[in-house]
Amino acid sequence: MTSRENAPVRRTVSDHGDRGLASDVAGYEHVELRAGAAYRTFMHGSVTIPLHWHPEIEIVTVLAGEVGFSVAGQSCLMRAGDMMIVNANVVHNSVAWSPDALVCGMHIHGEHYEAAGLPGFASRHFLCRSFLHGKYFRTTVDPIRAIVARLVIHAEEAAGEAFLHRWLAEALCYFIYQKVPWDRKRLSLDRRNSSGRDRILHVMRRIRDEFAHDVSLQRLAEESGVTVSHLSRNFKAYVGLGFQEYVINLRLDRALRQVRGTSAPISEIAGCNGFTNSTLFFAKFRERFGCTPAEFRNGKVRGVGPEHAAPVRDADAARLLLETAARLDDLGALGAVAAPRGPFRLSAPHNLAAVGGAAQQTRGRATENCNS
Repeated sequence: MTSRENAPVRRTVSDHGDRGLASDVAGYEHVELRAGAAYRTFMHGSVTIPLHWHPEIEIVTVLAGEVGFSVAGQSCLMRAGDMMIVNANVVHNSVAWSPDALVCGMHIHGEHYEAAGLPGFASRHFLCRSFLHGKYFRTTVDPIRAIVARLVIHAEEAAGEAFLHRWLAEALCYFIYQKVPWDRKRLSLDRRNSSGRDRILHVMRRIRDEFAHDVSLQRLAEESGVTVSHLSRNFKAYVGLGFQEYVINLRLDRALRQVRGTSAPISEIAGCNGFTNSTLFFAKFRERFGCTPAEFRNGKVRGVGPEHAAPVRDADAARLLLETAARLDDLGALGAVAAPRGPFRLSAPHNLAAVGGAAQQTRGRATENCNS
């Protein structure tokens, strides 16, 4: 007979709680900026970032492999050399489709740089997805990619490296402000409908706090003082996803982490994430992640959260970053000053900023392009 001390302990969802799952509640992401800085660099390998949004402008550049992105409900495939600007408060997520995927980028506190002398910078809706533009756009894309890569590199023995990083970040924001096209109609619409935008942001925060329970569009509409049809229409226009689709995706992101991180029964996980119908849960899980919960848990589909990420040697990451940063040479004197010299480390350690894991999605769900 097995003793109590030696008996295996089954971890349940309630046992797991939210310990280690602060980022499991997908939705609004609080971006931690370094003290005294108005930006944060990040780098990660073959991981999945769940559906989320934040008030910072985000630059994403793919150094290697293929990564699928969904931005405001539009899907696209990014390959090595591609770059995208995700505008503030836009819902997005990503899935690595190749084990060698390597992504770097940065979050930018737009309001800081707007106050520093770039009028309207924080509220502009930039149109920058390199794969939608012709070769002429490389003169805009390559300097951005080079500066971001250089900001990820920290030359340890170089005097004034921190000052250089701040200078480069300011130069990057100025370059984007001057060179990257932006949607003037969208800005005008946002200004005319600022109360509607704020209402949707409030609704998204409420969904974040209550998505595991019965989130009622009717109740949210009543609280917001608008009709259900009006709120539903505005939500889809602003977020890019329908209300119910958005809620289901948040629930699936959290359920997937619990499938990976606990030994709780799948039915229990489904129930605690608002799926009262197991058949619906299994169908939506397979549709989103390309496998069943059991297949994911049993390792038939590789988990790619931070602790399961495909190994990327720092040497490989450094080589790709240096190759990308080398395009600074095209910027003349700026490139000559900013070129990294001597020993260095990565200022955004591999997978440090990853906020979740998921299984590989099937390629059949990919589309080759995003609409701008």
